[in-house]
Amino acid sequence: MKAFRNAYMTVVVSHINPNPSLNPLPLFNHHHTPHPFLSPLRNAPFRFFNNPHSSSSSFSEVLEKGNTQIGVIKEHFNRLAEILKECPGQYYRYHNDWRSETQTVVSLLTFMHWLETGVLLMHHEAQEKLGLNTPDFGLDIEDYLVGVCFMSNELPRYVVNRVTYGDYDSPRKVLNFLTELHAAFRMLNLRNDFLRKKFDGMKYDLKRVEEVYYDVKIRGLSDKADTTDDQGVQGEPQA
Repeated sequence: MKAFRNAYMTVVVSHINPNPSLNPLPLFNHHHTPHPFLSPLRNAPFRFFNNPHSSSSSFSEVLEKGNTQIGVIKEHFNRLAEILKECPGQYYRYHNDWRSETQTVVSLLTFMHWLETGVLLMHHEAQEKLGLNTPDFGLDIEDYLVGVCFMSNELPRYVVNRVTYGDYDSPRKVLNFLTELHAAFRMLNLRNDFLRKKFDGMKYDLKRVEEVYYDVKIRGLSDKADTTDDQGVQGEPQA
């Protein structure tokens, strides 16, 4: 995860935070490199689908390691909320200084949640996990939606690696999930902004997963799939 911008350091720390003990510097450093405590959360899902030969035990291990860091991130968000209390009603004035990092966190949480459950992490669930459920400091709905779009970008690569490992049912599961997710986004009246661009890119994620699914289907490999796995949606993808 990228560090909070230098603007956050100069604006928020100097103008909002009169108490040096609340300085949120542990979240980042001056070189715009990820803080070590964020590494397990960043790497847990990506380590798994980057390694097509991972066993189920290592899969559980990397997710567990990532999940242990959620509480740490929640605590840092709480510290940021305390700092912003010094400037009531100014949340959106400084929101851009951490929104990119929040979107990245949401994308990681939603992907890990999907790996564990096969369903989408809802907005209110993400709020609870991160402690961003107060009137003065919450999880912006647009940040949540952008994070979900970021998560969808990783699913085609995940499918390819799972098929390489011999999981021939994963394309069906991911295709069902992405089809429903894309349909849900289409119901939104999106402006011509960054979120709309990310949503437009989702159709390419869907197309790539479709290509893998039909390739597996044509080769007859889907007949070997274990459909009893509890992750993902059952049934054939919708046309």
